Amino acid sequence: MTNNYRITIKNPLLPILIMMSGLFVNTVTPANSNPEPNDLYEQIIDIQNQMHIKVLGLERIQNEDKIKTRGNLEQQLEQLLVSYNHIISRTPKGEIERIVIVNKKQKSETQNIVLPTTHQGNHYMVSAAISGDGSVWENMEMVVDTGADIVVLPESMIAKLGMTLAKFTTQSMQTANGMTNAKLGVNGLLKSLE
Repeated sequence: MTNNYRITIKNPLLPILIMMSGLFVNTVTPANSNPEPNDLYEQIIDIQNQMHIKVLGLERIQNEDKIKTRGNLEQQLEQLLVSYNHIISRTPKGEIERIVIVNKKQKSETQNIVLPTTHQGNHYMVSAAISGDGSVWENMEMVVDTGADIVVLPESMIAKLGMTLAKFTTQSMQTANGMTNAKLGVNGLLKSLE
């Protein structure tokens, strides 16, 4: 026994809508099926889309390998742009609105050294191990003076560092507090102040 059903369609647009909805369902991809970014450019595009921000200057990102990142999206974006000079514009609420990639940072011939500092009063201090001739080392806290041209040590350090007074010459020096006599060591390094 065969059951025959008869469907009567009163709305002539319904078959078209049913057919179109089938096409739509077939073309929608799940939200988490986005392909993994292959390089730095794609990583930045991916985060731009997730954060709903505008990144200008993407053409400056060329043939850069993918970078491993951690943290929230803003932290990841900072990690991705670490090799580029860039400007971040924020909304009044502090959220990133736009980023302009200016250019790739140039490697300098001189290497920068970054040291941890401590704060004492109006001065920054750095821990250092110093030596006169490399035979005796002394650990000490030193003041960071960004305006200084030479290293200054007290005269009492000469013997502690394995040096003798005979290796120094006396010279008048200009300081922030006026003129003073100083003992200069080899290569013009200031070894002590009087």
